[in-house]
Amino acid sequence: MSLRSKREKDSVDNFEIYQNSYKLHQSFAHVFECSNTLRYEKLLKDQISLSVPGKKVLDIGCGLGNSSLELLKYQPEHVLGIDISTKFINYAKRYEQADKLHFMLQDIALPIEGKFDVIFGRSILHHLDYQEVLARLYCKNLNPGGVMLFMEPLGSNLLLRLYWRIAKNVHTLDEKPFIRHDLTWIKNNFEHFDLIPINYFSFLFGILSSKIFKSSDNWLMKICDIIDVNLAKIDYLKPNYRQGIFIIKKEQHQSNFQN
Repeated sequence: MSLRSKREKDSVDNFEIYQNSYKLHQSFAHVFECSNTLRYEKLLKDQISLSVPGKKVLDIGCGLGNSSLELLKYQPEHVLGIDISTKFINYAKRYEQADKLHFMLQDIALPIEGKFDVIFGRSILHHLDYQEVLARLYCKNLNPGGVMLFMEPLGSNLLLRLYWRIAKNVHTLDEKPFIRHDLTWIKNNFEHFDLIPINYFSFLFGILSSKIFKSSDNWLMKICDIIDVNLAKIDYLKPNYRQGIFIIKKEQHQSNFQN
């Protein structure tokens, strides 16, 4: 195990980061409950519902197993959940189902055995040497015709950079959001890459709304949703959003990495 992987494992096994993150989310709940966020949570589920049925699925960074259980609802052939944390995997194993759902202790920084039609991960790539991991997963583990689906934090705008600099107690030492040059690398190396951005004005005004309104379903956040959806059509602005859904598809007859 590399030093970076060991640092990540130690951080994951220490629940303090998750507790701090939960408190922060509660303080600014409207960012995570607003119309724009919910819109794209539904879109991610729609992508899963199109991709997963009858397929072999790899769930990276499965944690306590909740994400794998959610994937199982879409009737895949099989789901394998992997995580670097022994504590998490030991807990997740109680949910295993014969021939349907299994969990395995695995450092994603190391090669993984098996071929999959869908590779899924939520807030995992930004903890890793994502270039090596994505290239390896695409070439070695993703079947032709398959898809990789990730939801990851972005960090190119000034407010987000300030957030990542200040809120160090909710992040591990090595995790970094995807900024413009990271997204350019992915676009240049994967022919079928789509970035769907989440929360531009909804991030800033979601923070304010959390302190002004009781409900996230308010006029301010609805206006932000409309603006964010339209601004998302401008490619240059996408890296400035708070979060993004990454969709990387592999054609039936395409097996080689672009670079």
